[in-house]
Amino acid sequence: MAKAISFWKKHRSRILPRQTVRRITLLNVIVMIGLYILVNVFTFGLLEYLLEENLDARLSHEVEHIMNAFAIEDGEIILTNPRELGESDLITVTENPFFLQVFDLKGKQILGSENLRYIASIPHVAYADEGGYHFVDIQTEDFPLRICTAEVLESDGTVSGFMQLATPKTGIHAVERGLIIFNLLTFPLMVLLIVVASVILARKSLAPVSSVINVARTISASNLQERVEYDADPEDELGKLRDTLNDLFDRLERQIDQISQFSDNASHQLMTPLTALKTELEYILRKDRTNQEYHDSMLVIRDRTEKMIQIVSTMLILAKQCEACVDGKSVFNLSRLVDKSVRDLYREEGVDFWIEDELYVRGKSEYFQMVLQNLIDNALKYSDNGERVTLSARRVENDILIEIADQGIGIPPSDRDKVFERFYRNPYSEEMGIDGHGLGLSLVRSVVTAMGGSVRVADNEPRGTRILISLPSMLLN
Repeated sequence: MAKAISFWKKHRSRILPRQTVRRITLLNVIVMIGLYILVNVFTFGLLEYLLEENLDARLSHEVEHIMNAFAIEDGEIILTNPRELGESDLITVTENPFFLQVFDLKGKQILGSENLRYIASIPHVAYADEGGYHFVDIQTEDFPLRICTAEVLESDGTVSGFMQLATPKTGIHAVERGLIIFNLLTFPLMVLLIVVASVILARKSLAPVSSVINVARTISASNLQERVEYDADPEDELGKLRDTLNDLFDRLERQIDQISQFSDNASHQLMTPLTALKTELEYILRKDRTNQEYHDSMLVIRDRTEKMIQIVSTMLILAKQCEACVDGKSVFNLSRLVDKSVRDLYREEGVDFWIEDELYVRGKSEYFQMVLQNLIDNALKYSDNGERVTLSARRVENDILIEIADQGIGIPPSDRDKVFERFYRNPYSEEMGIDGHGLGLSLVRSVVTAMGGSVRVADNEPRGTRILISLPSMLLN
């Protein structure tokens, strides 16, 4: 018993349908049972219609024959073909009998088949004055009847009476009763089959989703190469699900690669100034130093500390996607920012400034100052001594165009998009021993994008690089 209970607990999730399967199964069962009932109602109605049509055809055919067996003159019956009225179906109650009644214009029965004596009386059915044959159902004490009524015409076409020919509907009722009993007996079996089929179909339908789930479970930070493989048209729902998940996995892989690279590079970039700090401190503590040596060491420590602060500040801005870089209510004077805060920093560095007056942009001035300093520092870093760097800013229609140009080594076309990625360093920079941590241009793009602008790299003929920034201009009256 304990083993059975343990087995049930372990495998009940496989045996019992899960919630989604139950929902799909219930919907399928409701739809299928509804269709089953609808088909049976339609079949029942169609069968009844066809059986009545067949019965009406028999009655019409028999009426045509009987009409030729007699005539009515002055309210009297004249038999012209007595043999027609002597058929067994009109004499006795056979399997498919006919009951004949002929009435005069006053409704008095003037002729009847012999088998009428074996059943209860059949009432006179009023004839609709429309010509042709008319059919009606009535219920007698013995059985239900289908009656055909028709006019009896004289040779001149005048109506001399009415004929009423009836036949039992027991055969139709027997077929209908048999169909109902059959459906009632088979309904539980049909419901069971529908439920089983619906469960199987629901599980089959969800099988691709299960395979997607199994693949997704195998994907982790250390195993991002797996992808969902399922043969489906891209426009199909499962094809769209496959492509959407694979795109998601691609983005996750890229993001995790970037995070991993970011962490590695950040550790490396921070380790360099930290190591320099540790080395300088060990140098100071190793023995007593002169005041000048202490002063020089403090300068080195300050320089390395400032570099660490710059790296950490840049990383914090990038980590926040520069949410604080722009404020809808903050507008600053770009011309004044350059004149008051940037120009003096590079007075001895060979930088030329060409700035139009009264240029206003939306954002935080302190963040955009970091952008300009990063671009100018890069331009100076990658230029030979004595080569001039130019910073210009002017209004072009509704935008402000900022350009930083140098005469340095330039950026190959293949690297112009990569330089804005975090921690990316041009291979030539590494070979030439140019210091850098690969965050400056990434910070530039993040700040400029947050301010609603764009930044790109262009050639500076015959050599060098131009960085072009476009920002929306704010016009202040």
